[in-house]
Amino acid sequence: MDGADKGLVLWHGKPLIDHVIDRIKPQVGHIAVSANRNLEEYTKRTPHVVFPIRASGRGLGPLVALCTAANDLQLATADWLLIVPCDTPKLPADLVEQFVAVAKRTPLCNAFTPETSGHQQYSVMFIRPQILQSAVPYLYTGAAHPARLVAATARPFSGIRLGRKFRQLQHPRRIWSNRYD
Repeated sequence: MDGADKGLVLWHGKPLIDHVIDRIKPQVGHIAVSANRNLEEYTKRTPHVVFPIRASGRGLGPLVALCTAANDLQLATADWLLIVPCDTPKLPADLVEQFVAVAKRTPLCNAFTPETSGHQQYSVMFIRPQILQSAVPYLYTGAAHPARLVAATARPFSGIRLGRKFRQLQHPRRIWSNRYD
């Protein structure tokens, strides 16, 4: 992102994080944001901003956020957590409803990720907070990608409809082009 804070990069006139919050706010009872900089900006959107723990300066990305969430009392006492990245402004308006329906059909599974076009979307998770407790020791094994943690605990579910337009806007070219509409 050329050094820019991805969540604050403008897309269609407003920061990506605002698009994501607008999509999930009607679906959840509480929103927490994991941010490693610009905390004041994120606090304007929700008072619950989680500052990720540091792990020897290694670039561990989302896994550090999961470890931090595991130690957050308010998050740890929730029934389920919906975890989404800040660069997915086109999340379905019924994403939580879809995950809850799947969870009711498979009550022994504690984590789900959607599968689209044969690929598991590890960046979007519906997970019981207790599972995140295993993220803390896992962080120190050297395996940084959340896919490995989730693969050990989550069930990929192809029935979650993210929609044709689901895409992460990970690169500036995607954000600044209008082809994602």
